[in-house]
Amino acid sequence: MSRGKVRGFTLIEAVLIMAVVGSAFFGFGYLFGNLDQEALTADLSVLATKLAREKIEEVFQTKADGGAGGYALVVDEGSATVTSGAWSFSRTVDTTYVSPGDFSPSLIDTGYKKVEVVVSWGVDAGESVTLTSMVTDMVPSAVAGAGGFTPCP
Repeated sequence: MSRGKVRGFTLIEAVLIMAVVGSAFFGFGYLFGNLDQEALTADLSVLATKLAREKIEEVFQTKADGGAGGYALVVDEGSATVTSGAWSFSRTVDTTYVSPGDFSPSLIDTGYKKVEVVVSWGVDAGESVTLTSMVTDMVPSAVAGAGGFTPCP
């Protein structure tokens, strides 16, 4: 049998093929491992946003239930632990007075408050969601005289 007609792979070729295929599998494993982590981060962001929205709605309900004095009931809240499913989050509420013209911070009560709700999780910086809204002590009758707000067209 002549040497030129022998078909197949040499040992060196087989080792090189295994090395290339092995590194490809390692790359795919790394890729899918990161996808799982990114999916978890997205899920936690959704849960944190839900908890922040819930708190914003609670702040506005407190104001509505308090009537004309409800504006004064919108205050800072320190860090509180809240849970959603098996996950724990830290939630804070920060209120600051702002000027009505440009919404810049104000040291005096201008009748406008910026309400900022921050929900965070984990130990890394940046693992948080922040929602900001405004409340005012304006009553509807003060907007358009004794008749209240002007009706929508």
